[in-house]
Amino acid sequence: MSHSIYLTFDLEEFDIPLEYGKLIPSSEQLEIGYSAMPALHSLLQKEGITATYFVTGNFASHYPSLLQELATENEIASHSFYHTGFQPGDLRKSKDTIENIINKEITGLRMPRMKILNPQEILKAGFKYDSSIHPTFLPGRYNNFNLSRLPYWDDTLLRIPASVSPILRFPLFWLSFKNFPLNLYLQMVKKTLKKDGALVLYFHPWEFANIKNYNLPKYISTPCGVTLLKKLQLLINSLKEIGNFKQMNLYKP
Repeated sequence: MSHSIYLTFDLEEFDIPLEYGKLIPSSEQLEIGYSAMPALHSLLQKEGITATYFVTGNFASHYPSLLQELATENEIASHSFYHTGFQPGDLRKSKDTIENIINKEITGLRMPRMKILNPQEILKAGFKYDSSIHPTFLPGRYNNFNLSRLPYWDDTLLRIPASVSPILRFPLFWLSFKNFPLNLYLQMVKKTLKKDGALVLYFHPWEFANIKNYNLPKYISTPCGVTLLKKLQLLINSLKEIGNFKQMNLYKP
């Protein structure tokens, strides 16, 4: 079985309500970001797979024990320092913070909201690969139809895009998984995996918490919690039959 599946999670502050005008304390953002992690981690352990967690330095500094536990089996990478707001020194600051916590080198970066940075800025901070490319069109976010769907070298930086379907470039990210019937989502995922030989999927642990009371659009908040976790388990079981789960730092371009 040669197909590779890269399951990734952006472990971050739950700040998405800010985009819809709802202010919540930073402490609550962190609590919601953490709250589903025990159940999510338990599910992956039960299924015998590992993942890559892109973690903000801010989150890591508040939950060091969680990061240390995750790092024993999973890859830990950077998600900048804060999920909202970016300063020039945040890349290096996040890398140093996380490495000091887990006592391991981290090599990967994914910027919040898939922000694309100059490769030299990323390389200078000490990273070897970047997974901030979403080669699709999302209204109000970005239009990256001109970028490769497949991994490519940008200077000496390896860019590993999130997976989108061939031709139409339909995004296979968390919102598609959440809102499409699982059978339809699986059809798209399987066709992409067969075409590309690899699959990069990304989610957020806060999706698997109860977020129904934050007045978010239904396409973001529903389903969530245990219901969505069960859907993820079904997805994992289906993908196990057609590929091997791997960590992003093992990607071979």
